[in-house]
Amino acid sequence: VIDRILAAQTWAVDAISGATYSSTGIINAVKSALSQAAKGTEPSQEPSPSPAPTPIPVPDDAPNYGYLDGTYTGTGEGYGGEITVSVTVSGGQITAIEIVSARMKPRRI
Repeated sequence: VIDRILAAQTWAVDAISGATYSSTGIINAVKSALSQAAKGTEPSQEPSPSPAPTPIPVPDDAPNYGYLDGTYTGTGEGYGGEITVSVTVSGGQITAIEIVSARMKPRRI
C-alpha cells in the first residue's frame, strides 16, 4: 500500500486485498501525517542547530500537491493495534513513507 500512496501522491488508495485491516491502518496513519503537512503545522523533526540553507527557487510550473516540506508522523489502527508512520515530503511531494512501529496480533500455534 505504501507504493500505491507514493505513486498516487495521496492517501486515498485502495487497501490490499487479504490485508485490508493492516492496509487501512497504514492508510489512516499516512492520512494523519499528511493532514499536518496540509495544515502547515511544523514538521516533527527537531530543528537543525546549524543555520538553515537558502531555499532553492521553485519554478512557477513545478507540481504542487498541497503538502509542505518536512517529516510528519501519524498513527492509525491496524490489525494488531496502532501503526505509526513517518512521512517525508520534499518539493511538495510525498517522497518516503516509513513504518516506525506496528503492533502485531499474537499468533496462536
